Amino acid sequence: MRRLLVIASVSAALTAPAYSAEHVVNQKQLAFAQEELVVAVGDTIRFTNGDRTAHHIMTNDNGAAISSPLLPPGTDYSVKLDKPGTYTFGCHIHPKMALKVTVK
Repeated sequence: MRRLLVIASVSAALTAPAYSAEHVVNQKQLAFAQEELVVAVGDTIRFTNGDRTAHHIMTNDNGAAISSPLLPPGTDYSVKLDKPGTYTFGCHIHPKMALKVTVK
């Protein structure tokens, strides 16, 4: 009987709904804190402007037309990606800023 309970527990865990995660990406010194990020489908990426200047978040990859408003220092902007693929995020104001996000 004990063996059946273990199998049932594993089966329930495998079929339980997945929960999305939040990934925080800081912007500081005219750069993203990391150059690459891997997330799961449905995860949220929260861009936090920890810089002394305004930033902008944008990507047009994989059919995602994401373009944030101007983000003053100390503000956040969240993005949820529901389609697998690779996205390159940038800042319209600072073209050298780039973050490659892989959604699996």
